[in-house]
Amino acid sequence: MTLFDFKALIVSADSKATRYFGAGTGNYTVWAEHERKGGVNAENWLSEPIWCIRVERITNIEDDPIAEAIMHALENEEITVRYTVDSDPDSKYIRHVFDCEVLG
Repeated sequence: MTLFDFKALIVSADSKATRYFGAGTGNYTVWAEHERKGGVNAENWLSEPIWCIRVERITNIEDDPIAEAIMHALENEEITVRYTVDSDPDSKYIRHVFDCEVLG
């Protein structure tokens, strides 16, 4: 899966998702790759790198349907995901974090 393919997958769950920088206010989704690990080596060539990508859904909706849609989209593509969630009592926002590893 290329980064372009990954973007299309995230945008299918949230059409307003952006790369690197989110809206900063309101409910939003942002994603960015943060590491490229070595992949399968074949005759000293990096044939399949692994991208580490973080997707964050910031929302004030308790059972946010977009966070759920992101999880389903990742699961349907059988992408390895480490999911965490936390909240800020002062702002009343919930932060859903999807740390993904994608071959590509």
